Amino acid sequence: MAYSLATAVKNALSYSYYPTGMCLSFVRKCQGVPAKYGDAATAYWNTKYRHTTTPPAGYPVWWTGGSRGYGHVAVSLGGGKIRSTDWPSGGRVGTTTISYLTSRWGQRYRGWSEDINGVRLSGAVAPTLPAVDLSRVVYAARTEPQASGTPKSYATGVILVEKALYREGYTSIPVDGHYGTVTKTAYARWQYRLGYRGSDANGIPGAASLAALGRKSGLFRVVA
Repeated sequence: MAYSLATAVKNALSYSYYPTGMCLSFVRKCQGVPAKYGDAATAYWNTKYRHTTTPPAGYPVWWTGGSRGYGHVAVSLGGGKIRSTDWPSGGRVGTTTISYLTSRWGQRYRGWSEDINGVRLSGAVAPTLPAVDLSRVVYAARTEPQASGTPKSYATGVILVEKALYREGYTSIPVDGHYGTVTKTAYARWQYRLGYRGSDANGIPGAASLAALGRKSGLFRVVA
């Protein structure tokens, strides 16, 4: 059984040295989780409960990339702080911030997860995500592309949808809250990626495709 989150933090703070390149081993030992994957990037892609909000204390925080593509993982101390191996130098364990480590190492920060190596950590509580109203997004998708100017009938919800699409690689869209033709085209491509075809991939969100986008991005939940 995995340790409590408080114990994971206590364990992380107890280390001053750890072998270079063994971040996944360090984190799983702090959390009382058995070995499973060979590197942090592989472990991250096999997590199920991912979030992009500020990580609560005790959970693993993840990066992908690096010169060999192995990524990195550290233990959250809360408030954006982490306990990390190979910091401030190889073989050392130190405290820094997510933003500072990201800027120094140049790897892509992915967020935090409730699970690691197939084990869901105790005390895991998913944060409440902002709600996106399906009916209001559909109205924007149906009316705004053909309207003059850049109307924003539901800017707060559309911006979340656009941010999620941007994260999925549709980087040409303006994240401005206007559901214009570029956003509609990007959403149609998202629908196509999910397997929809014909009129089902027309850029107007449906409940299933919008919920899938919200889950994938970790940015919002859908309400009817």
